[in-house]
Amino acid sequence: MAAYSYKEVMYREDFQAAIEPAMKSMGFEAKDYEGEADYDGDGWLVAAFLLEQKDAEIAELEAAIQAAKNVVREHDRVGSTSASRRATIITLREALYRLEREK
Repeated sequence: MAAYSYKEVMYREDFQAAIEPAMKSMGFEAKDYEGEADYDGDGWLVAAFLLEQKDAEIAELEAAIQAAKNVVREHDRVGSTSASRRATIITLREALYRLEREK
């Protein structure tokens, strides 16, 4: 968190939303959250909880992207006679292209 101010981390919308589930996962209630940012403060615990959520979300998105790539590859390998399937493949291909460009 050193590169960010306390406010930039602790008052983000997703951080605030993570306080209750993070505290519950540790056996506390949201009202027990004190917002301490020192080394062993509960702010760090919520930040770690949020990072784990973000990591899981990233993994899920990466899996969805890989599945879409597999659909496109399979279509390219065997082709398709269905117009709607071809349109879907084109849409997937365009979305994947945009994702790759934005990396």
